Amino acid sequence: MTAGVLIVGTTLGAWVTHRNTPIVKWSATAALVLLPLQVILGGLTVTEDLQPTIVTTHLGVAILILLCLLTTCLVAYLRR
Repeated sequence: MTAGVLIVGTTLGAWVTHRNTPIVKWSATAALVLLPLQVILGGLTVTEDLQPTIVTTHLGVAILILLCLLTTCLVAYLRR
C-alpha cells in the first residue's frame, strides 16, 4: 500500500515538474502501469502456495519497477 502511494506521488511529481523531460515522465508512468500487475502477482504468490513461476515473475516485475523508478530519479537529478 505504501509503495503504491509513493509510486503514484512520484508519477504525479514527474508529470508536474519535468514536463520537458520525456524519459522522466514515461519511466515513472511505466512504474505506475506495472504496479497493478505486481499487486496481482503478489496475491497469487500467497494464494498459490509459492509456485516458482509466480514467485519468479513477481520478482521480475519488482525489478522492472525498481529500474523505472531509478531511471526517473537519476535522470531528474542529473538534468538539474
